[in-house]
Amino acid sequence: MKHSPFSFALATAGLALSHSASAHVCNVDLSAPGYAICGDAPYYNVYQSTATASGTTITAVAPASLPAALRTKGSGSADCPVGYYSDLAVPTATTYPTAYRNPADGQYYADPGFTHAVYACTYGSAGLNSFSGNGWISGTTKQLGDSHNLHGGVFFTFSTTKPSSTVTITFKNNTGVNGATPLDPAFSLYAHTLPDDGHDDNPYDPLNPNGNNCGQTLVNAADEVPGMDPGVPKYLFTQDPVTFACTFTLNPAWATWKYYYDSLKALGFYAGNGPYRDTLNFTNTGGLTGIQPTPDVAKNPFLGQFNAINNWSMANGFANPADPKNFVGWNSDGTRYLLSTFPDLSTAVTWSELAFIAARNVNGAGVTETLTLLLPQGIYTIAAAGAKSGDTALHGGDISVKIQ
Repeated sequence: MKHSPFSFALATAGLALSHSASAHVCNVDLSAPGYAICGDAPYYNVYQSTATASGTTITAVAPASLPAALRTKGSGSADCPVGYYSDLAVPTATTYPTAYRNPADGQYYADPGFTHAVYACTYGSAGLNSFSGNGWISGTTKQLGDSHNLHGGVFFTFSTTKPSSTVTITFKNNTGVNGATPLDPAFSLYAHTLPDDGHDDNPYDPLNPNGNNCGQTLVNAADEVPGMDPGVPKYLFTQDPVTFACTFTLNPAWATWKYYYDSLKALGFYAGNGPYRDTLNFTNTGGLTGIQPTPDVAKNPFLGQFNAINNWSMANGFANPADPKNFVGWNSDGTRYLLSTFPDLSTAVTWSELAFIAARNVNGAGVTETLTLLLPQGIYTIAAAGAKSGDTALHGGDISVKIQ
């Protein structure tokens, strides 16, 4: 288990996070050994952390006998079968005492022709005493959830290395820590990861952006429907140059464009919990008040960016919307990421979208939630917390992932 020390590396390079983008997102890798304590106070205490991963340190020249320590799971846990396996056989303690390493890809195979790859079972788990009782359920509302309620921005990640892996995620209440009342476990699974030290409401991906003077709502260019949002406001405003008083009037073009925004909502893009957020007209959350002479404020502004049942995005403080060196890339599933270049010419992902895969909350408080599914090779993120509305207490919980 590990946390990529992104903020530390940038700090040593002479860069610093802005106040509005203080350290927040911490990606705890369940598929790698180690320990992690991270997140915003007071949610940073990781009280238990165990992870074992087989097959990541094989260095013998093929054909070679796999070291005994790599043929058995280091923790001795029954969560993973013992030994290596491929499509030729199920795992046993001695299935593949010999493997063949392909110099072209570094992968080990059961046969010298490099046809049948050898894989290992990977199991990782972590315990926290700070799962918010309503942290997950808030992300199912149209105003979305504050990621601070995901134990201060701690997300659990893991990687799969073969073309198709069977992955089992388990999340359970732990009455031994903050267990006065049981946690109602719930979690969401996404492809990709958020940038380290990402935060709700950053300049590149603002929560509810508004103008400096009249407070008019503004487009969030990072979170609008790519290439489809016309950017037409429902209200126009004027400002008196002497008194600075603001007057809002209905945009004559709105009668025409309202149907377009309604269609974006009907298509699911700007629906409640849609994959994008309309911060200009708040189509997702019920529109604007439009009451004079106040600004055209949202009836229901976004409370956060965490979406428990769809795609969502977040940036860190190094994502600069005005930087001409910005590169926006696209993943094969249609999600995007921002690659920023720093003064030393190094690059890092500073904004990204998570691609929603599945959510799990079918049982009640205190009952373990489990999800098993096939996943292609890639890196994944789990957001986990409680599913009881109004429960602001912190609870103990344990989450694990098994990859076969």
